[in-house]
Amino acid sequence: MELSRPRTNWGRVLLVILGLLLIAGLLYFTVSRYFAVKEVRLPNLIGLSSEEATAILADLKLEPEFFSEDIDNAIVNAVSSQSPQAGTIVRQGRSVAVGINRPELRITMPSVVDISVSNATEMLGNLGLDLAEISYQYSDAAVGRIIAQEPPAGSVASVSTRVSLVVSRGQEGFRTTMPNLKGLSIDEAKKRLRDLGVSSIGTTSTGISFDRPGVISGQVPEAGATLTQGTHVILSAPLSTQAISQVPQLAGVPLSQIQMQLNAAGLSLGAVTYTNDPAQSPGVISFKPSGYTLRDTPVEIVINREGLTEPITNLAAVPAPVATVPAQTTPTPVTTPSNPAPTVAQPSPSSPSSNSQTSTSQTPEPAQSSSTPATPQEGTSSLTGAADGSRQVPITFDPTNLGVPSLMEQSYKFKLVVQDERGERTVVERTVQPGESVTSNVAIYGDATVQTYINGILFQAWNP
Repeated sequence: MELSRPRTNWGRVLLVILGLLLIAGLLYFTVSRYFAVKEVRLPNLIGLSSEEATAILADLKLEPEFFSEDIDNAIVNAVSSQSPQAGTIVRQGRSVAVGINRPELRITMPSVVDISVSNATEMLGNLGLDLAEISYQYSDAAVGRIIAQEPPAGSVASVSTRVSLVVSRGQEGFRTTMPNLKGLSIDEAKKRLRDLGVSSIGTTSTGISFDRPGVISGQVPEAGATLTQGTHVILSAPLSTQAISQVPQLAGVPLSQIQMQLNAAGLSLGAVTYTNDPAQSPGVISFKPSGYTLRDTPVEIVINREGLTEPITNLAAVPAPVATVPAQTTPTPVTTPSNPAPTVAQPSPSSPSSNSQTSTSQTPEPAQSSSTPATPQEGTSSLTGAADGSRQVPITFDPTNLGVPSLMEQSYKFKLVVQDERGERTVVERTVQPGESVTSNVAIYGDATVQTYINGILFQAWNP
């Protein structure tokens, strides 16, 4: 029995062959298209601006990739390099690296060795340099002092340079004995501690002193104690009276005298707050700060309007700076009272002179108070009828009851100035001892303004 052979399916074979031929054709088309990409010669872009280089490469169907570089003797903000180089044959569509010359500021590195980190940071910051890192090593140098730097002093750096510092930890196992610093100035005490290798030093104020400000009066640790690497030393010293003022007692003081007393104490008038409280006395009922404070500090006051008879206009809410020499003004005519104020009291605010204070200084005119500094002498009046038309006004400046401690504790420069129909003139100018009073007979022509100055600052102005 003879077996029949399987019949070949030529149709299927033909389809396979056609498929293979189609794939081969597509492959050939793709490869030939790749190899058919147009090639161009890269031009020389050196010296062109980034805009010009971009336009040229776009025409050649090339993509620029810009980066910044710092090239000596190259045009600033222009192409300084390219890759591939000019003349290279490249295919369209590829990218070209283009360097733009943007030079950084050249800086000569300063030496920061043997100074503190804070000082070095400030110095480097002023040059536009930043710190990279700070490391610490034991050394014979004082604690906290820089002993090395990178880059070294004298080398050329740029604003992108980061500086590394090495700081001294002091001697390994550092120990020393705390000296007795009392009686030394703050600067002398600090120098002595630094010479011993102590770097952590703080200061604090302890009151005020008229004759020994800034002199060490206390120390922690006490003399004889052992100081180690991390010991923090605190030095105590009183402040100078030149930096501190005592706030005068303002409660109950007439409004017309508030600013005068503050100016005399080296202070200024701050915010003024008003209230209406029948349970409290009229006028100033509270103020802050009190006691001692720094000079030129504004003092805030609270005024009770309930029952207040004195005009609030006697008080300036924002005091103007006191001029050393007041502007020339024509004083308002003042009628001399028929019964001038005896003893050391000035005319009260209701008297004719109460509204004729010198406006340029904005210093209130004297009100009726035993603390008024300069007045006609007791039992006397202005003398008139002199041949030259002048009148003699006896004036006494007595600091005893002014409430200004500095006038009783320190000498000061006193000046008495008169402005009248014959102009401005200085009648008295001399140094006055603490607590001493000044008496003078002043010849005045017509309407006048009398002014007293303490250490060159207008203290009081009134119309006799």
